Amino acid sequence: MKLRTISSASHDAAPVRWMYPSLISLRRVAASAARATSLGRVMSTALGLIAVQQISVAQVVINESGWSLRACVTGVPEIRAVAHEASTGSIYSASDAAGLAGVYRVDPNCALTQVVSVAHANGVIVDPLSGALYFDDVWGGDIYRVWAGTNTFSTWVSGFHSGDDDPFGMAIAPSDYTGPVVAPGEALVIDPGYNGGPKQIWRWSPVSPQGEIQVHAGNNLLAEPTDVAIGHDAIYFVDWAAGTFPGRLWRLNAPYTAVPIATQGFLPPVGGIAIDPLDQSLLLRSSDQVLRVDPSNGSTSLVATLPAGATGAPVGIDISADGRTLIVPDKTTATLYIFDRALITSSDPALALPLAAVTVDAEIATLNGPPPIFNPSLWQPLWRHTDLHASSAFGCGQSGVNAQAQPFVSTATWLNGVDEVTYDNCSSAWYRFTFTMPPSFKAPRLAGIANVDDQGVVFLNGHQVSGSMHQAGCQPTSPTDPCYAQFDTEHDGTDATGLSILTAPTLDRFTVSNAAWFHPGQNELVFAVCGNASPNEPTGLEFAASLHWNEAASSYCTAKIDSSGCVPSISAIGQPSLSLLTPFEVRAGSIQSQRTGILLYGFAANSVPWKGGWLCVQAPIHRTSLQNSGGIGGVCTGSLSVDFAALARSGINPQLNAGSTVFAQAWYRDPLGSAGSGLSAGLSFTLEP
Repeated sequence: MKLRTISSASHDAAPVRWMYPSLISLRRVAASAARATSLGRVMSTALGLIAVQQISVAQVVINESGWSLRACVTGVPEIRAVAHEASTGSIYSASDAAGLAGVYRVDPNCALTQVVSVAHANGVIVDPLSGALYFDDVWGGDIYRVWAGTNTFSTWVSGFHSGDDDPFGMAIAPSDYTGPVVAPGEALVIDPGYNGGPKQIWRWSPVSPQGEIQVHAGNNLLAEPTDVAIGHDAIYFVDWAAGTFPGRLWRLNAPYTAVPIATQGFLPPVGGIAIDPLDQSLLLRSSDQVLRVDPSNGSTSLVATLPAGATGAPVGIDISADGRTLIVPDKTTATLYIFDRALITSSDPALALPLAAVTVDAEIATLNGPPPIFNPSLWQPLWRHTDLHASSAFGCGQSGVNAQAQPFVSTATWLNGVDEVTYDNCSSAWYRFTFTMPPSFKAPRLAGIANVDDQGVVFLNGHQVSGSMHQAGCQPTSPTDPCYAQFDTEHDGTDATGLSILTAPTLDRFTVSNAAWFHPGQNELVFAVCGNASPNEPTGLEFAASLHWNEAASSYCTAKIDSSGCVPSISAIGQPSLSLLTPFEVRAGSIQSQRTGILLYGFAANSVPWKGGWLCVQAPIHRTSLQNSGGIGGVCTGSLSVDFAALARSGINPQLNAGSTVFAQAWYRDPLGSAGSGLSAGLSFTLEP
């Protein structure tokens, strides 16, 4: 993962390589809220190997789909900040523990190495270009650089202002940063203003020592700002000790100009912040939660719930630049919680359908439209490379050039670790990938980044989710024809609907959260790529995308084993939405065949003995129409089902409306069973607009 750093003479960015997104090599931070007088610093540089154990993660609840969890107990408490290092997958942590303070490296196998030993270490970041490690000391007021591959370190930035300096959270601007305040490769550090000092944000350079410049002051609006993050085009920071006003979450729009971001619902005290590179949403670390905030509208959701008492002070958070690994430290138990995310990428199985060459304008018109219906007899295998990165141009049919042996993408910012794919590295084509959704879900969200060469459009199940390519209305007649430039006039722009247009040579983003466009089971993601919108090749694509959703329903209570030994199940299929006009079916299965039954439902849970089993719904109880379980070929092949979305839309029960949480249970006749009844467990779900 590389990032162009800058000197005071130049803010120009050069082509770089990144691990997936070129986005945020920002590393997070924090330290305890109480600060006393500065203690003496010990500048030793001992390298030591320390045993680290992997632990159970049963006390951690993953609230957002798509993540798995592992954990390392480091044996070093008071972890204040973490930083992911892309080239090796290692994690650096900063500890302020008495007698153990310093910076540590944890490799992917949980092996721990002490990099430097100091009296206090609070924030830590990695420069992806040089591999240099930076840490700060909130007590001493300095930032230090650890030289790559060594345990030698030296003072890098000091003397921010007269009085007490408290450098804390740090971040480095990514190579494709286009926002205010900093240039790509420059860094920020935040000062919480302990011991009565000023609350400030400073800009500094990972290339040149000293030379720091103040870019923001608290102006009596901040209480204890502790961490900062830089995304693709914006800077955000958090205020740990703030009340609900002016705010706990801020965006820095210009030097000395910060605005609070209003969130939907209560936002607890937040000490750490990172930015998801795939959708630019904000990942926030509170005491015992990891939250996700969409800065465009303030919507807030829960990513994970940590053990109670995980921390009582601001502690950092970090996500890898490829979006696959989220690191959350627990300073109390000396634990690193490591969340791994499976992504949808261009390395997944796919097929291509070539488009017959016509005029460029006509090709773009066709590719902007809905993709063809999939016919497996027509779609063909792809050519693939992994990390064949070079900025070379060639012409199809050029003597001595094997198009399939050339790079398939020419870009300023590659995605490492995923395949570049093409049909033949010459023709325009559609590329079809698939992914699977569960039978029941709500609030789905797909967010990705892509290099598409020359230009392209993304479709989810036939619905366009990125901007339409520009039609120039001309046909180029030679490689030097100015007509080619007209096809690229909206590079790095949006179309008339506000969707980002995918054009080479830069990384572009796409996002979709329209629940109606996602289906239970197999879903189709199609890239329509125009390979003739520039005079040269290559033509292909590479992408990585995250997929999240919330569970639409959850089971509770206990099913009754009936007289035939059947254990009734209960589940849901579809989305519990009243506006989608699609079914949301609550189904009880594995019940006795050819029995009459109903679904009971109410608006509160219950769990009391009833009819030889358990009643899972609290009164007043409503009953659906009587139905037959059907089933053939076995005693446990019957089922009962009700479309609760249709039931709610019918208006039969006015309480079934958007926002209502429903609790349902199946009952059926079991003549040989106790009380003549069979009972499923309970299922709860919330109806949505």
